[in-house]
Amino acid sequence: MAKKEAPRPSSSFKAKSWVKYELDKKEMALVKAWTPTFEEMDAALLDGLCDEYRVNLSQEASKTTWLAVMQTKSDEHIHSEALLSGRGSTPLKALKQLMYKHLELFRKEWPSVPDYQKGAPIDD
Repeated sequence: MAKKEAPRPSSSFKAKSWVKYELDKKEMALVKAWTPTFEEMDAALLDGLCDEYRVNLSQEASKTTWLAVMQTKSDEHIHSEALLSGRGSTPLKALKQLMYKHLELFRKEWPSVPDYQKGAPIDD
């Protein structure tokens, strides 16, 4: 009987870049005032996570800030080269800021990220 080979990982790795968008004071106030219900937030996460995205939560090195990062599951997705983030003093506040950006601010249409592979400047 022939030995079955394990599937090989996809070789179509795409480099990802951060969506560089910092909230201004007015937008920060809007995030704080945005109070989705548990059910609304749960439904939004289930909708996005089941179909198109994955979300990671982690504590930054300073141990004072949490980071929520959303990225696509597929290399064919319109946002496949982007990472969208939210920050907060707790994991839920970071997730709230991320979901506000994704749902309310950008309406699921993230700004384009610079194409670093084609010579765009990489220094801030």
